[in-house]
Amino acid sequence: MKARLSIVLLMAAVAPAFAQPAPKQPAPKQPTELGPKAAEAADDPNAFEKDLDALFTTSGLTADQASARAAAASPTV
Repeated sequence: MKARLSIVLLMAAVAPAFAQPAPKQPAPKQPTELGPKAAEAADDPNAFEKDLDALFTTSGLTADQASARAAAASPTV
C-alpha cells in the first residue's frame, strides 16, 4: 500500500515537468494603408451604394420567379 501511494505521489510531483509549454500567440497584424482609390471611396458616402449596385444585375430573378422555382424544386415549400 505504501509503495502504491509513493508511486502515485511521485508521478503527481513529476508530471508538471513533462507538460508542454503553451503555444505562442502570433503577433497582431498591423493595419495596412489604404490605396488612393480605397481612401477616396472611404471618404465618399455614395461609393458603397455604387459598389453595391454594381453587384446586382437588372435582369435578375423577381420574387415571383424565385417562388415558382422553389415550389417546383421542393414540394414542401
